[in-house]
Amino acid sequence: MTPHNEAEKGDFAETVLLPGDPERAGWMAATFLEAPRCVNRRRGALG
Repeated sequence: MTPHNEAEKGDFAETVLLPGDPERAGWMAATFLEAPRCVNRRRGALG
């Protein structure tokens, strides 16, 4: 785990989307991903 988020090795895909709006990030995860898991909640930036 890194000190700035809750991610573990292998948690991220080779290609990722980086929306500028945290609410859009949550919507995209719920709409397009299977079993998404949030690994970052710092400063309102969901990841």
